Amino acid sequence: MALAVPLGRLRSEAAHFRALPVSSATELRAVAGTALLFALVTPLALAAGVVLRRGATAVTAVVAAVVLPYLCRLRPTVAVACGTTCANVGSRTAFRGVDALRQAR
Repeated sequence: MALAVPLGRLRSEAAHFRALPVSSATELRAVAGTALLFALVTPLALAAGVVLRRGATAVTAVVAAVVLPYLCRLRPTVAVACGTTCANVGSRTAFRGVDALRQAR
């Protein structure tokens, strides 16, 4: 991960893609936050895979439970198109996942 940021910067400069400049502290915070997110989601994905016993279902459930709230925070139009508010998307997704787990048994 520590190598990806400098290599990505070099590649974007080579492709004449202008990235917005950020401080080293911001880069470090983004890298650490991404690593922490991956570290916390990995056991969730493994547990979902064990409970659901199907890879595609587990991946879909974990992605929906983890990524969808982030997408709704970035793009409010996603929430409007779904007919719900961003604050409710995370909890609704989590409860649907729990219901799906109960029904799978």
